[in-house]
Amino acid sequence: MDYSRRPTWDIITDLLHNEGWSLGWALYGNGQGQTIWQADASRGEVRLVAEGETLSQAIGELFRITRGSKAEGA
Repeated sequence: MDYSRRPTWDIITDLLHNEGWSLGWALYGNGQGQTIWQADASRGEVRLVAEGETLSQAIGELFRITRGSKAEGA
């Protein structure tokens, strides 16, 4: 697969999906007029949530969190 033309967040979501994570993301506004991306991943009883100013930031943070949870047996 040619990853050179795909956004990083798209590659990360493929990697997580291949590891058995179900993924979702949404854009919402907070009470201070900011828009925030929220990404979540779930697998079995484990559910992880990350936020960022961009979708790429939220997915990247989610990836970092899953690397930590993987070490804990998630």
